[in-house]
Amino acid sequence: MARDGITEADVADLVQRCQDAAAALIRGDVRSYLGLFVHADDYTLIPPFGGAPRHGFDASEDAVEQLSRFFTGGEAQVDVVQSYVSGDFVVLVLVERQHGKVGGLPDQDWSLRVTMLFRREGDDRRVARRSAGRGGPHIATHPRSDGVGPATGAPASVLLGRSPARWAGACELPCAMWCWRLRLRSGGPGRSRRAGRRTRACLSQ
Repeated sequence: MARDGITEADVADLVQRCQDAAAALIRGDVRSYLGLFVHADDYTLIPPFGGAPRHGFDASEDAVEQLSRFFTGGEAQVDVVQSYVSGDFVVLVLVERQHGKVGGLPDQDWSLRVTMLFRREGDDRRVARRSAGRGGPHIATHPRSDGVGPATGAPASVLLGRSPARWAGACELPCAMWCWRLRLRSGGPGRSRRAGRRTRACLSQ
């Protein structure tokens, strides 16, 4: 059945692309990820751990290489909460249940609540917006009592024992994720201020 010219098959295709894209990204296969989505010129990213929205998508060779090195293995499963269609737009509300090795950290949970906005442009359905937030249904987000970071499986010493400068230019989602986590977990005021500056620098790239 078609809804405003966009069929159920079109929506199912976008859902499958989201599944394939999440699986490709978490294992570091960024080129496959980019082969699944075309980002609109006015694409906007709302990072999952705070910070200013980002406009545009950097698909340069340098950015792709850095992002490929940032994700080094994992698995993802995408659950569809709801879909909406209106005119040339499709909105997918998703839960990305995923774990992997990100930014040199041990394998841990990176599950996100995600809203994706697609806009039809000619024969393409381009990603116009991605908004993501930490956690999902049945995913713990509270601090654990065993000294391990909240819902990550990584000891706090691991999260705090790395320099924010190491992640310079890490690009888009992972950079925002790391910097925001570091701000939340940093110990003294000096470390918090440094992490905050790194976050703003990352999001301005």
